[in-house]
Amino acid sequence: MKRLWPAVIVGLLVSCSATHSAEPPKFVSATFQDILSRVAKRDETSGAIVSVKAKEDSPRHPYDLNFSITPERRGGEAVLLLTWNTKTDDSVHERYRLRIDDAMREELGKQKRLGVTQ
Repeated sequence: MKRLWPAVIVGLLVSCSATHSAEPPKFVSATFQDILSRVAKRDETSGAIVSVKAKEDSPRHPYDLNFSITPERRGGEAVLLLTWNTKTDDSVHERYRLRIDDAMREELGKQKRLGVTQ
């Protein structure tokens, strides 16, 4: 019995330490994940998103939506635009101001390599 208690105490300390040091879950934007699931075309060299399919419940349009992402000067946020390129202008179909997560940071880097964002 004397040998069992030290093993139990060590086991409890290890399990308490592991749960205490676990990182809190990182923020993941559900809206950006939805956009990623609708990607229609990526740039071959940079891997940046070029176009996105419209949502299933949106008005039908024969073409995919152009994608752009711009970080806000305040930091921590980005504006995502999904536009239809028409002959007269770019009509905004979806616009989002989102808190930046890891997936958006990665996409911003790809867009920068593509030469679209600063």
